[in-house]
Amino acid sequence: MTTEDIDALVHKRVIESGAYPSPLNYRGFPKSVCTSVNNVACHGIPNKRRLVDGDIVSVDITVFSNGYHGDCCETYLIGNVDEAGKHLVNAARRCRDEAIAICRPGVPFSDIDNDYPGTMEEGMTFTIEPIVAQGSEEVIILEDGWTAVMLDNGRAAQFEHTILITCKGNEILTQYH
Repeated sequence: MTTEDIDALVHKRVIESGAYPSPLNYRGFPKSVCTSVNNVACHGIPNKRRLVDGDIVSVDITVFSNGYHGDCCETYLIGNVDEAGKHLVNAARRCRDEAIAICRPGVPFSDIDNDYPGTMEEGMTFTIEPIVAQGSEEVIILEDGWTAVMLDNGRAAQFEHTILITCKGNEILTQYH
């Protein structure tokens, strides 16, 4: 399967569900989904590259439905991924889940490892989207203006959910059922 195959499948399923793929044509993004393979940190543009045994691929899907955008991402192991790759993917998933777990009214945004000022309030909606990389944290943006790759060619993994801050904590709006 190629990452273009993933894009075509996602596009079809999103349209069939009555939603619209938010990335498509957003500021010139040419596809319906972001597919980031191995050393691509985020915003990979689907292409004819075939996924092969040992690859790590993040599939970042954002849809517009009923007046709202929902953004989520999962990273998948293709075939036999080495232990370091499995550890990377598990660490990224844990980062997302642990960040979500602390989200509730009154919590400073800086508690989820960023420098955004202020505190979370009931009714706020935002996406938790850690990217974890092996090696350096430095990225470069390719000439396409979207694809962010690790400067040292290290692998990266990304997980995302869109959440709503509620009076009791938070609700994950992009949980699959």
